[in-house]
Amino acid sequence: MIILPLFDIFTSHISFVVDRMIKIKISNLADGHHDFQFNGNVTDLKLTEPFSDTYELVVSLDKIAHQIIITAKGEMDAVFDCDRCGAEIHTQIPLEFQLVYLSDTPAETNDDFGVVYITPDTEYLDLTSEIFDFAQLAVPMKRLCSEDCKGLCTVCGANLNEGDCGCDRTSIDIGNLPFSNLKNLINKNS
Repeated sequence: MIILPLFDIFTSHISFVVDRMIKIKISNLADGHHDFQFNGNVTDLKLTEPFSDTYELVVSLDKIAHQIIITAKGEMDAVFDCDRCGAEIHTQIPLEFQLVYLSDTPAETNDDFGVVYITPDTEYLDLTSEIFDFAQLAVPMKRLCSEDCKGLCTVCGANLNEGDCGCDRTSIDIGNLPFSNLKNLINKNS
C-alpha cells in the first residue's frame, strides 16, 4: 500500500494515493484554486503495456458553489515498438484532460462528455478510472521512433535507418503486389 499525503497549509485538505486509487478530499474544501501532485508506478493505476515504470500528474482543482473543475496534466512512461522499423521506443506519453463535477440534480440524460454529477455530500473525488481512461486514449495510433523513420527493406528486412542495405527495391515481386498496393494506399492516407 502506498500512502502519499499532501497537505495544504491554507485549506487543510488531503489528497492521497492508496490501494491503487487517486482521491482528492473535497468535503470541507474551501472555494478557490488548489493544486495537487501525484506520482507513482503505472501498475498502481492498473495500466499495462505499453505503459511502464512511473507516472507524474499535476491536478488543478477550481471550486465554486456546486461546481468543481479538475484540470490534470502529466506524463506516463511507455515502451513500444516502432510501426515502421520495429525498434523499441522508450518515451513519455503526455496526459491532459479536464472534467467538470456538478453537485446539482443531473439532467434526465447526461450526454455531456467530461461532466460528472456528484451528490452534495460527496467526500472524495476518485480520479483513478478517469486517469486510466484518458491514459489509454493518449497512446498514439501511429507509433514511430521518429517522423522520418525509413522502415525496413522490403527485400532483406534490414533497418534502413541504420544505412542502405544495397538491395534493389525497384523490381516488384508478383507475390508481394497486394502488399505494395496496400502500402501505397496507406501512404496516401498518412
